[in-house]
Amino acid sequence: MKTVYAFVFFINLCFTGIFPVLSYGQDNLNFTIGKTPYRISLAAGAGVILGQTEEIVYKSSDTDDYLSQLLWDLMPQVYIGTALSLARANPLAGLGAALDVSVKFGIPMASGTMEDRDWQDKADPDRLTDFSSHDAATGNVLLLDISGGVPSPLPMR
Repeated sequence: MKTVYAFVFFINLCFTGIFPVLSYGQDNLNFTIGKTPYRISLAAGAGVILGQTEEIVYKSSDTDDYLSQLLWDLMPQVYIGTALSLARANPLAGLGAALDVSVKFGIPMASGTMEDRDWQDKADPDRLTDFSSHDAATGNVLLLDISGGVPSPLPMR
């Protein structure tokens, strides 16, 4: 899996221009479909995700009483990624198509704590019976986002 992260990092360097193996002029990223000009954009980036994931197990489907609660931190989750965008070169000229694809890979690292709470006392269901807290580490993270649409300019009067 380390090879995949190294490859994605290398591709990111190429796209951002830090290590310019491939250099495209602006004309090379424009093309036409029929009579409509389109533009492709490539981007690379890195970022941080902060958050917490929660899993709740309820005692039954008709009550809000918890049986168990797990909390996993993502404090922080560092990622690197690449994005590709296809859109009409002049979006105000009429109907067209648009497509955005981004892939982000999270870097395996320590990401905070994982807490487990359980309410298993049948006599007193509101009493917390078990609690544990452990260091949490994120293994493999893949975030894929694909979106598309048909942009249309609004008539202005």
